[in-house]
Amino acid sequence: MKKSKQLPTSESLLSEKGFKITPSRVEILTVLLKGKTPMTVEGILKELKSDINKTTVYRALSDFVEHKILNQTDFRDGKIYYEYQDHHHHHVVCTLCGLKEEVTICIEASMPKIKKQSKQFNEINDHILEFFGLCKKCAS
Repeated sequence: MKKSKQLPTSESLLSEKGFKITPSRVEILTVLLKGKTPMTVEGILKELKSDINKTTVYRALSDFVEHKILNQTDFRDGKIYYEYQDHHHHHVVCTLCGLKEEVTICIEASMPKIKKQSKQFNEINDHILEFFGLCKKCAS
C-alpha cells in the first residue's frame, strides 16, 4: 500500500510550496500524511486534536490542492476525498460497500495520444482516473 517510504513533514511541504507555517495548516496536513486512505472533510475533522473550524479546513484543503500538495478525487458517493500521494496512483472502488484499493496503473503515457486526438484542446495537464466495480466480498 502507499506510504512505503519516509514521508516529508508537514512543515517541509508547506515551506517548499511557500505557505506560512501555521498550527492549523500543520495539523490538517499531518492528519492527511498519516492517513491510510483518502479522507473526507468530516473524516479529517474527526482526526484533528485542535478545535479548527470547518471553513479553515476547507480553505486549507483548497490551497493544498491548488499547490499540488494534495490530490482531490471523487468516488461517486457525493463526497470529495483528499490524500497526499507519495507516488502516483489511482483507486478501484466497490460500488456496494465503498472499499477503496490503490492501483498503480495509469494512462499518463497516453496523454500525448489524447492531446493529438482532441480537436478543441492544445494542452492537457492533469487527469483523474478511478475504477468502479464490486469487491470480492460483495460479488459473492
